[in-house]
Amino acid sequence: MSSSHGLPREESFTKAAAKLGVSQSALSQTIRGLEERLGMRLLTKTTRRVSPTAAGERLLQTAGPRFDEIQAELAALSAMRDEKSNLELAK
Repeated sequence: MSSSHGLPREESFTKAAAKLGVSQSALSQTIRGLEERLGMRLLTKTTRRVSPTAAGERLLQTAGPRFDEIQAELAALSAMRDEKSNLELAK
């Protein structure tokens, strides 16, 4: 679901994939696999945009904030790692 979290914000597989640092194909396959696992569509795709279905919107509303928290924590841990590396280099 992490992958689909960026889609409605970007409204494009290309933009969302670039933001997530994955290929458009990988993102599409991830979303398709999640939809198959759940047995329902999460996104409506047209040639111009991507938007969440009712199920997709529900999932975004409940899980989306948690993904934001996870991303923030991962960024904090990366900063901690970088700070530790810089301290070790300064020795």
